[in-house]
Amino acid sequence: PEKYARNLGVVIVDFDEDIAGQRLIESFQQTMSENLTLNWQFKLPGQVRQSFQLGDGWATVVLRSNTTRHINHLLHQLINHPTA
Repeated sequence: PEKYARNLGVVIVDFDEDIAGQRLIESFQQTMSENLTLNWQFKLPGQVRQSFQLGDGWATVVLRSNTTRHINHLLHQLINHPTA
């Protein structure tokens, strides 16, 4: 079934548009070149709806907006207010 999985479109979309989003996209792009198991499709946030309306994607990987900011805030809290 690996040959069939390559026909399944998985839309990757970065709503964060910051460091976490960049790293997510880079990770998927590196995986693509090494071991393509699904048809990864990188879309801009405004292209997601159209992609599904056209039947291009069967699933979506989404990085939510402000993810980088939330990660930075959590790290700041952990560093400056460690639990006992």
